[in-house]
Amino acid sequence: MELKILDEMPPWTTYVLALVVVGGCIVGTAVSFIWLQRQAHHPKTLRAMIANTGPCLFPAFIGALALWFFITSMFFRFHAVALGPDRVELIYFWPRPRITIQMTDLEEVKFIPALRRGGYMEFATREDVFHSVSFRQTKVALEIQKTLTEQLSARGR
Repeated sequence: MELKILDEMPPWTTYVLALVVVGGCIVGTAVSFIWLQRQAHHPKTLRAMIANTGPCLFPAFIGALALWFFITSMFFRFHAVALGPDRVELIYFWPRPRITIQMTDLEEVKFIPALRRGGYMEFATREDVFHSVSFRQTKVALEIQKTLTEQLSARGR
């Protein structure tokens, strides 16, 4: 099996960034709820309490949005491809395991370019479509696409 890594970031940097985002979300939410509890001790009208709640939940909302973006763009997309003579393995970051696609099940391999530079890859089977992370260097992706397209065309697809 020949391993091809699509993105140039080492895995530990992704995990550190994930911990920072999760930590910021937790701290923002905790500070918001502490502030809300302090505001609850002061007798106010319902309208004033609703108006005061919005700004304190803003950090929690932004943190949750950043966490959602980070999880969907980094942990649900593959980062590397292992090429074998009869199969392709898509390698994800933890906690998602590797996905093995037999060459007979592989329908199409596409490189989707970004607007400026880089892009991402799509591997299509009969049942599913798998997306890679976005990357800047296209040399490896184009090499993978060329190799697999040649194998697919030799097979008659």
